[in-house]
Amino acid sequence: MVDFNHARNKNDYITYFDDLGEKHGHIFQFFFGPLVRIFINEPDLIGDVLGRANAPYYEKPADVAVALEKLFGRRNLFLMECSEHDRARRMINPAFHHVNLKSMVSIITDRTAEAIESMICNDMKSKSVDLQVLFNALTMSIIASSAFGTDFKRNPHARDIVCRTFAQILEINEHRWMMMINQIPLLARLPFWGKTTLDAGNRKVHEFVDQVIADR
Repeated sequence: MVDFNHARNKNDYITYFDDLGEKHGHIFQFFFGPLVRIFINEPDLIGDVLGRANAPYYEKPADVAVALEKLFGRRNLFLMECSEHDRARRMINPAFHHVNLKSMVSIITDRTAEAIESMICNDMKSKSVDLQVLFNALTMSIIASSAFGTDFKRNPHARDIVCRTFAQILEINEHRWMMMINQIPLLARLPFWGKTTLDAGNRKVHEFVDQVIADR
């Protein structure tokens, strides 16, 4: 866990697992705190694990579900299993039909051009650019414009939630997960390690999503 957290702090997961792969091969078992994990870095075996034929034998890890359900809710495409997941996929598949995707091209290009222009303006003013915030805003702006016809550019409150609150929630969740806080129910309930900020951020995101749907 110490080495893993050092890699996390340096944002260098890939090098960390590459080094483990050189030492132990493409398949090895390791401990993540009290949890046992099997690392697979072999394309054929990954396909066998994640292939549709073996879907009934694959479940999302409980610790991942605990970390994500606060943000996305329990009944969503990320966390649903088996038949529920298949049903949800069938519901959203039409949105990704090539005909519908073509209609999104203009939205994608327009929003990307706006993002690039904002970067150039900031550069000319000698202001630094937070790429994570920028890309969060770009991605969510494209999704919202395509799915709901909502333009975040005209709504500062929406931009703040998408650009900053969502990123903050993800960062806190990652920290709590890596420090084994979310995996221990007692610790997860204590109002420490960003718990208050996390709960407030989750409420803001859920209220925002509900409002976008209601406006639609």
